[in-house]
Amino acid sequence: MKLPALLRDTQRLARFSTFVLFLALIRSISEPFRLQYYANTPLMLNEIELYLYGAMLSALGLLVMTIAMYTQRYKLAIATCLITIAAMMVLKWMYMAY
Repeated sequence: MKLPALLRDTQRLARFSTFVLFLALIRSISEPFRLQYYANTPLMLNEIELYLYGAMLSALGLLVMTIAMYTQRYKLAIATCLITIAAMMVLKWMYMAY
């Protein structure tokens, strides 16, 4: 399937955005384990706090998207994905400023 056809079909785009947000959740959950593997000292909570916030934000976004998909509100699911990813980027930039 070509990209313009994917963008016109809101149901497929909503499914794809659910998959993308699920990958973001998996990445946020697995990153502290990767950091612990390469760390010489035990990780402190303040070092993995960003990933925990990102995982919670992603999980909440997935919950809203799942409810929207079951009620067949595909545009709401797509908008929720975009808002969740934007919020995760803002969270990352806020923590990078410190």
